[in-house]
Amino acid sequence: MNNHTKIFELLSNKIIEKGKITFKEFMQTALYQPESGYYTGRNIDIGKTGDFYTSSNVHPVFGWCIAQQIYDMWETMGNPSDFIILELGAGTGMLAKDILSYLKKNFQGCFEHITYQILEVSSTLMEKQQVTLNDFQEKLQWGTPQEPIIGVIFSNEFFDALPVHRVKKIGGEIKELYIVLKDGKFSELYDDLSEKEEIMDYLETSGVKLKEGQQIEVCLEAKRWVDKIAAFLKKGFHLAIDYGYLASELDWPHRFDGTLMCYKNHKAVTNPYMDLGEQDITAHVNFSALQSFGEKAGLVNTGFTNQMKFLVNLGIFEKMQIQSSGFSQGNEKKNLALKRLIMPEGMGETFKVLIQHKRLKNFSLKSLKNFG
Repeated sequence: MNNHTKIFELLSNKIIEKGKITFKEFMQTALYQPESGYYTGRNIDIGKTGDFYTSSNVHPVFGWCIAQQIYDMWETMGNPSDFIILELGAGTGMLAKDILSYLKKNFQGCFEHITYQILEVSSTLMEKQQVTLNDFQEKLQWGTPQEPIIGVIFSNEFFDALPVHRVKKIGGEIKELYIVLKDGKFSELYDDLSEKEEIMDYLETSGVKLKEGQQIEVCLEAKRWVDKIAAFLKKGFHLAIDYGYLASELDWPHRFDGTLMCYKNHKAVTNPYMDLGEQDITAHVNFSALQSFGEKAGLVNTGFTNQMKFLVNLGIFEKMQIQSSGFSQGNEKKNLALKRLIMPEGMGETFKVLIQHKRLKNFSLKSLKNFG
């Protein structure tokens, strides 16, 4: 029995038992059901042979720039001797490897004082991480922090993979999309909000004002994770890199029905009900929500920018030249990698960078400076 069949039967039984389920429960099951979910099954792969790329798959210079940022944060905090780097959802471990390799080569003083901790829900990906990071075992830990840390908590394409509610303004009221069974197939139904108080608070706090007929994703899990991040962090920074928008951009015509997308074999798919457990389901991040809920949890918004400005400020051009034996007309692969990471039509504009801090004063980060 393949993953799709297993998950279809599981979800069908839930619907028969409850009458209907939220899209959040559907997405949670499709992505994270033990053994057969997309992220928790045995077949997940990321990169050229998988269903999607992350920035770290494009070129290691992305990890080198993150390492530069982490070093700058370490210096900003006064070079603490027990500095924790906590990555949320580390994929195959390739980004962690690039970060650690660059720190070890270029910032040995910082490297000696760090512990690299990974919080990962997928046992399959954890196994991949352990293989990828074999050379850095003495620096690694897996699991939830046992006490608040001094350091940086960061993620790359973490929040977009969290399950979402889907809500729509119909007849002046906010209604939620549910999944029901009709003739043995999944069908959609709009009804009253499942978690009314939390959903309405999310919309109000993040500044979302739905227009008639507009549909958006509401990620209550993002709020819960921001609360966890604030609790995990005794002193330091939160760095989140993901594709998404501010609340004011969510009602643009091409996003009026939401931002939910699915990916399989590097192709965008619009139907989340096919290939269950075998395709990624994702929604663009509402960065206004992350900022607002972060402030409520005790995080201060350091700055918000796009990936292009972030990487240029951190010296991506210089790093490509120094670390990759030149960046020239004859180096088409490196040219293409750079374009994908920073150009607006690639990842440069769509991907955003949010930095927040806790218990720090009177500092600036060069990654957030304006240019051009």
